[in-house]
Parts: sequence; structure tokens; C-alpha cells
Amino acid sequence: YSSNTYMVQTALGIMGQSYQPNMIVATDQLETAMGKLRSTFGEYGLGASTEIDLPDESTGFTPKEFDLANYINNAFGQFDNYTPMQLAQYVATIANNGVRLAPHIVE
Repeated sequence: YSSNTYMVQTALGIMGQSYQPNMIVATDQLETAMGKLRSTFGEYGLGASTEIDLPDESTGFTPKEFDLANYINNAFGQFDNYTPMQLAQYVATIANNGVRLAPHIVE
């Protein structure tokens, strides 16, 4: 079994739809749904500044143009691109019971 099927169902749910075999997906909520998905990812540090104390931090690559397939793929992590520091902060946020902390450089 794959967690991807769960995430597709979650993505459809954000759009106010539920999975049905051979369904036609209405895309009138697509932009709002992608915004909600990215906002939630951002709460864990994905696609957002980690606030690390280094100059010129990248926030990854989140394309402005997308379609339904991109949205569904993004639900299970296959569209937006994140930096290694964002991924480290994401895992640390989960390990820290959802509290996101800024990483720091120490000597």
C-alpha cells in the first residue's frame, strides 16, 4: 500500500471533493487548494524561510503556474522543491511536536 493514495484523497478533500472511480475533477477550487496545501507545508518550514542566521537563504522553488496533476503530485511531495535545510527543519519540527525553531550556526 502507498501513502500516496491517502494524500490524493486528502488533496481532493481540500478541493471539496471525494474520490470516485472514473471521476471528473472540478478545478474551480484549484488555486485556493494549492494555497492551503502550501500554507500547511510552510508551517513545517517547507517553501518558507528557515530563518537561519546566514545570508542569502533560498526558500526552494514553488512554481507559480500549475495544473491539477501538479497539485495532486504536490500533495505527496513531487512538485515543489525544497532545500536540504528546509527538509532538516521539517523533520525537526515533527520531532519537536510541531514547534518550528530557527536553526543556528555554532562554532
